Amino acid sequence: MAALLLLFSPMSLLTATSIMSDFPFMVFSLASIYLFTEVLEKQNHSLAVLASAALFASIMTKYYGIIIAVVFIYIIAARKNYSFFYAIITPLILLAAWTCFTPHRDSYHIAFVLHQLGVHFPLRKETLSFLTTIGGISIFPLSWPVLIVGRKKLLSVYIGCFLVFELIFLFAVSNIFQASCAGIYLANCVVIYFLMTKRLYHSLTEKDYLFSTLSLWFFGHTLFLATLPFYMSGRYALPLVPPLIMLFLREAKDNLPAAYLKQFLSATLVLTLLLAAALTISDYKLASIYRDFAAEAALSYNKEKTGYLGDYGFAYYLDRKGFKKFDPDRHEYLIMAKYSSSHIIFSGDKTFEEAKKDYTILAAVPKSDKYFLRIWDPASFAGFHLNMFGYIPWGISDKPMEVFYVYRKRVPEKPA
Repeated sequence: MAALLLLFSPMSLLTATSIMSDFPFMVFSLASIYLFTEVLEKQNHSLAVLASAALFASIMTKYYGIIIAVVFIYIIAARKNYSFFYAIITPLILLAAWTCFTPHRDSYHIAFVLHQLGVHFPLRKETLSFLTTIGGISIFPLSWPVLIVGRKKLLSVYIGCFLVFELIFLFAVSNIFQASCAGIYLANCVVIYFLMTKRLYHSLTEKDYLFSTLSLWFFGHTLFLATLPFYMSGRYALPLVPPLIMLFLREAKDNLPAAYLKQFLSATLVLTLLLAAALTISDYKLASIYRDFAAEAALSYNKEKTGYLGDYGFAYYLDRKGFKKFDPDRHEYLIMAKYSSSHIIFSGDKTFEEAKKDYTILAAVPKSDKYFLRIWDPASFAGFHLNMFGYIPWGISDKPMEVFYVYRKRVPEKPA
């Protein structure tokens, strides 16, 4: 069931549509956690070598795989059994060597992570993006409150948090649906972190190394996500999903009547898959908007005279059609997109708004779709791909999904 929930999670399916390192990172991390747990249980040095290799692969995929090493150092120290300490320290020594003897970019990446942790902690307002993501689309969101129906105090806390968060968002966005979604997602987060903390305490006292490692990894990864810069978003929260699923299944098994457990888990699995499919279609529709416009632009504009300013799918599909990034000295025409170009620097440190007086707008092309679910849309506060657009992972809107603009450089007037 855990494997199916992870496979059908909206986080998994949405992340699978992008080329990201989160999937290999999650695979190597889970492998190292499982192998280290087996090492501690079976005292096997062959498994320790495999665990060390998996840990090194995890760290080299994403540097905050170091969290796993820190967790196991803590567990080994708590047990006062240092016979397998080499399996943890070896990847860290290799990482240090790699950092010293590779280009500046790799060294900067580690420094950047440490800088973010030091400068941007405590939590930033952008933290809401990944909190609403893990509370909203890790699994079907309404399954979490079902787990606590029989626990009156916790249910009261859940309802209170939901009402508070809903009122705050209703005041901020004036949209009852989006505010209710945010309220549910953040109330889910309160319950998730409470239950995870409680489970962590019991797993440490009962020497459940697998769940204690997953729990500590969950909290460590949360810490790193909370310090990421503003352009990061909920899509980077995929590594939090496996611990969430393990927590969900253990809470369901321990708190729901056995007669209804199978039906509840089956319903959660089906509803999670349906939500994932609906949001994946939304992601496909968004990509289609950029792909179709790029095809139209290739037929309408001279690629030698036309450049673009933008990012993400907008830039990807225009690149594939042969367009180049805009060069003010080379290109006469400029293509931009309302959402994908809003944060791009025009030239030097100058924004396009500052340079706009030198250009004439030739066309504004809104693109939309009848599909009303959105995961990238300021109008519905949906910011799964970019939290600048909103702090919930998906929303509902009938507004254009994107607006494309075509500009032409003004010809300087000749003196009379």
